[in-house]
Amino acid sequence: MTMHDPDLKPASNSLFGLFRRPREYWRATNIPRLLGDIATFQAEHALEIDAFTLTAAHDCVTGADPRLAREIEQRVHAGGRITSDWLREARAENSRQTGIGLLTEVMNQLERNIEEFSHSTHAARTASRDYSSVLAKHGSALAAQGTDTGAPQEIVKLVRTIIDHTKAIEQQMARSERQSKELRRELDRTRRSADQDHLTGLSNRRAFDLHFVSEIARSAASGQPLCVGFCDIDHFKLVNDTHGHETGDRVIRAVAQNLSRVTGDQCFVARHGGEEFAILFMDRTLPAAFQLFDEAREALACRELRNRATGALIGQVTISGGLTLVRPGMDPGQLLREADEALYRAKREGRNRIVAAGM
Repeated sequence: MTMHDPDLKPASNSLFGLFRRPREYWRATNIPRLLGDIATFQAEHALEIDAFTLTAAHDCVTGADPRLAREIEQRVHAGGRITSDWLREARAENSRQTGIGLLTEVMNQLERNIEEFSHSTHAARTASRDYSSVLAKHGSALAAQGTDTGAPQEIVKLVRTIIDHTKAIEQQMARSERQSKELRRELDRTRRSADQDHLTGLSNRRAFDLHFVSEIARSAASGQPLCVGFCDIDHFKLVNDTHGHETGDRVIRAVAQNLSRVTGDQCFVARHGGEEFAILFMDRTLPAAFQLFDEAREALACRELRNRATGALIGQVTISGGLTLVRPGMDPGQLLREADEALYRAKREGRNRIVAAGM
């Protein structure tokens, strides 16, 4: 998905007001009016008329998919074009994020259940062990008394049987406790997998969004600067069209490795979707973040990539990036839009460059 193309004219904003109308409005709206708005959406974006685009248009203008509507508004505002391919990928990404969100909710509930079970098991095992110790003590005393006083041997045998059963219960509790710890470790592995982009090994969009919120809070509390950047691969569609999607995937991995290597531990790099990457520059001013971001761009631009499958030269692969400084009073969405607009400026000014808002 090519998110930014300066050669394409932004679509009209006339439908954005429609996107924000509540569903109740559309229930009261006659069918011809609704069909007219859907047709306007199709015409403004020059979309093919098929079941998928008509459904997407319907969900946007009626408010059935507010997330998609917001993404369309942001994309058009940044100068991007709404195409059938972009809509399909946006819908697919939203479905993935929704599925990951539901998975996370289930995992969180499962973790709470495992934690409660672990505490209960540990408490029961401790109580069983203590009870067994008391029984053993009294059983020994009773057995000693029985030698002198003729205490019934049946009672001594009963006490020993109870001690044996208690020890068996304690062992079972210990096994259950070990199993709960293993379940917790498996849950941690699953959670890490849900936060990972499996093509690049980087964090995915969901993980980035959560980390961004926590870093904004940390920056506000510590007073240390925080910058956020967006970048994408220039002319990536041409790479896919010329060399195939497998090569395109390898190019995405190469860019991901380059960004991670150059930016280092003080940055958080994530694949935001398609050929787009998002980066948090922690504890760096805007000029310092710009310098590091540009070093990553330059390191990639100096390389020439080759198609391993065919031996064909892919050539120079470059990125364009946008950067902004996190400021008080701005929410993550506003900051990402600002970085996105800076990225579009980089595209418009010739690509293979980094543009910082306010510099």
